Amino acid sequence: MAEVPEGAGLFAAQLRFWRRKRGQSQLDLSVAADVSARHISFLETGRAKPSEAMVLRLGKVLGLPLRERNTLLAAAGFAPAFAEPREVPAAIQAVLDDMLRRFEPCPVVVMDRCYNVLQANAAALALFAVVFAEPTQDPPNMLHALFDPKLARPFVRDWEALARVMLTRLHERALLTGDAEMRSLIAAMQAYPGVPANWREPDFSADGEPVQLLRLALPGGLELAFTMLLTRFSESRNVALDELVIETYLPADPATERFCGEFLRP
Repeated sequence: MAEVPEGAGLFAAQLRFWRRKRGQSQLDLSVAADVSARHISFLETGRAKPSEAMVLRLGKVLGLPLRERNTLLAAAGFAPAFAEPREVPAAIQAVLDDMLRRFEPCPVVVMDRCYNVLQANAAALALFAVVFAEPTQDPPNMLHALFDPKLARPFVRDWEALARVMLTRLHERALLTGDAEMRSLIAAMQAYPGVPANWREPDFSADGEPVQLLRLALPGGLELAFTMLLTRFSESRNVALDELVIETYLPADPATERFCGEFLRP
């Protein structure tokens, strides 16, 4: 029997896990990575130890987020290739600050991978004060804000349709990454009152477009409509930046545009 290289077992197990999670055969992965299926087989059984370049290639071909690529590198005995600072680089932060300012009076929030608000412009903070059923001093988690009856949920028209789409997005991301924190967030959303039991299974037939319509019915008969645009950074080599989510709320009708200009302008 061929000798198994020391430390190869953890990498082999993770490679098998991610390949199967992506629904690929060893042949599929070998073609995408431009290596032989025999080599993929040897890597998955621990009979061969990958080079750092091979680990990076496989992580990219498998579409792993940067955090998971670092984990794959560590399993193979290599140092992380992607920085994991708690904050984004200063140059990018300056761009985000400028973007949030320029979009006023349209609300914009910057969130982490689990939709915790890291930054919000003045228009977004003013909108939160209007649409949350109970005031909150802390930056909200945007999914909790949508699902919690004490926050925005009572004012969201077509709540079930929008909430299902947002939960499915989180399901997809959790399946992609295997992220335990995301799975915990999914469970918290499902625990709110009035959330249908069948939402425990993701609905992948739901609209997966990055643009959604948010319609609000506020006290006093005020009706608002925002186009919600979700964006992410691409081709980053920084984990914090790779996981940022930017949500922009653009007025979808003249009444909402007037509301933003009159009530949300700093």
